[in-house]
Amino acid sequence: MFSVLASCAGTGTKNYSSIGMEAPSDQAAVFVGRKSRYVASAALPKVILDGQEVAKLGIGEMERINVSAGAHKIQTKIGNVLQLGIGGDATSFVAEKGKKYFFIIDYDQKLFSGQWTIMETTESGFQGSLN
Repeated sequence: MFSVLASCAGTGTKNYSSIGMEAPSDQAAVFVGRKSRYVASAALPKVILDGQEVAKLGIGEMERINVSAGAHKIQTKIGNVLQLGIGGDATSFVAEKGKKYFFIIDYDQKLFSGQWTIMETTESGFQGSLN
């Protein structure tokens, strides 16, 4: 039973103060969070930034990643083989030094399928989605 419960916890945090909400002056800060909904609650979607996995997020969890200025691609995919057949999503953005970028991951349930989605949002939209 412990392994089942442990699999619901991701690599992110639910504590805003532990990630720091300021962007460094020489880089940009990317904040990615998963909505606080219990749909697909046992799943841990992967967050991939520029081809590298940076997090697996549980319900209401967030992660902060510092990036250099320039073009970037952020995507979400299935986290394990139990989610086979579930689609992912991706979006691109251009980061500027000293700026913050916020993205929300959610699960979109269809009649016979589902898909992880990722969308850019504002700081207040980000915080509201995680509460």
